[in-house]
Parts: sequence; C-alpha cells; structure tokens
Amino acid sequence: MQHYFVDPSSIQHEYIQITGNDAKHIARVMRMGPGEKIVCKDNQGRAFVTEIESVEEKSVHVKIISEWTEGAELPVNIIAAQALIKGEKMDTVVQKATELGAAAIYFYEGEHSVVKWDANKRQKKIDRLNRIAKEAAEQSERMYIPEIVYFSSAREVIEHTASVGSRIVLSEAEARAELPAKLPEVFSRCPETLLAFIGPEGGFSRNELDLFEEQHIPATSLGKRIVRSETASLLLLGAVTYYYEIQEGNIQ
Repeated sequence: MQHYFVDPSSIQHEYIQITGNDAKHIARVMRMGPGEKIVCKDNQGRAFVTEIESVEEKSVHVKIISEWTEGAELPVNIIAAQALIKGEKMDTVVQKATELGAAAIYFYEGEHSVVKWDANKRQKKIDRLNRIAKEAAEQSERMYIPEIVYFSSAREVIEHTASVGSRIVLSEAEARAELPAKLPEVFSRCPETLLAFIGPEGGFSRNELDLFEEQHIPATSLGKRIVRSETASLLLLGAVTYYYEIQEGNIQ
C-alpha cells in the first residue's frame, strides 16, 4: 500500500481528507479510486489503514479501517549534524538518512564549507529538503518525518543541543591522533539520543576541533577508509541499524 503523511487536523473521527500534492499523486499518478486502500500517518506516531471513498478534483476522502502505532523507527534518535556541502549532495544526505532512520538532520555552516546559504533563500531551501524528507519517509514506511533545521555554525548546534544525551564528532584524522571513542562503546552507553557532527568537504577547522574538545565531544572513527562528507551519516546510520536491529535480531 502507498503511504502518505497527512495533517492531524485533517483526521475527523473515522474519516480523513487528503488535499494538495498528495491528492494529485493519488488521483493522477497512482490513478487510484474508490475501494482501494492506502496508509495515512499523522507524523505523531499514529498510522491508519484507510479505504478511498471518493476522489475529487482537489481532494481525496478516505475512511479509517484500522490503526497502529508500531513503525520502522530506530530504537535511538540519531541526529546528523551535517556541515553544508555542495549541490545535490545535501539532497542525497536528506533522502538516504531519512530512509536509514535519522530522527533529525541539522545543517550548519562549517568554517570550511564552500557553500553558504543566502538568508533570503534559506527558507526555500529548507522547504525543498523537507519535501525530500517527507517523500523518503513515506517510501521507507517511517512513522515520523525527520526534522530539518539550519544553524549558522557548529557552536550554535552545540548550544542548541546541550541537553542531548550523547554527542560525537565523525573525524578520521582526529580519531587517529587521539584515543578515539569506539562506536560500539558509544552505542552501548548511548541514551535516547545521539548527535554526530559531520564536517564539509574541506574538513573541520582547527577552531571547530578545539571547540569540540572544550565541550568534551569526542572524535570517533567510522573505520579504516576515508569517506566523503555525504557518506559519513549514512555509514553511521548503517552501523546503528546493525548494532541495534540486525545483530540483536530485532528486524521483525
């Protein structure tokens, strides 16, 4: 069945009204009609199996058949704090990190980031990334759409996430230069939320690395190979999936 996120306010008793691009997708792309079933989710942890009752020009009306609250979410909240990177690479990070279970993606302007977001165009970019996250969450049957947030610097991310249970820096160079925090150890003592800082193509600046050290945020290695910035969060999420789900057999 196709999955769609809907505004909670559109859920009225046993009926849901779907409008906008999703209604167009159901009617024109999927060419679905009365009697066919789809899954609607409220992005608050509830999912509904529904049956289409009518397809109109600008809306689709469905009736709720059943409800569930279990979904394809990781047992820990992973936040990818990703420095701004070039072009479509950010689209890839959002799409794939969503598919792999990220709870949120924080974009920040690293001191070595080549890309800078113009303040006048920033919201438009965030809106576009939110659409990518929504589509990826629907495709991967997530219960929640990851939150996309912009920060002006790594320091601002640190200040905003002071209460986060565990924070790490994904930096191969720094991990080699000091005693790194090994991922299995990080996972074993991880509380509900883990935030990982990822640098831009040019890596972290010395100022940023000093800041992480001052804040006692350890460097962590993802392995022997050097990966691109857009690959780091995906490798981390893959490791999380293996540690918490595959290794433990929690894949049902």
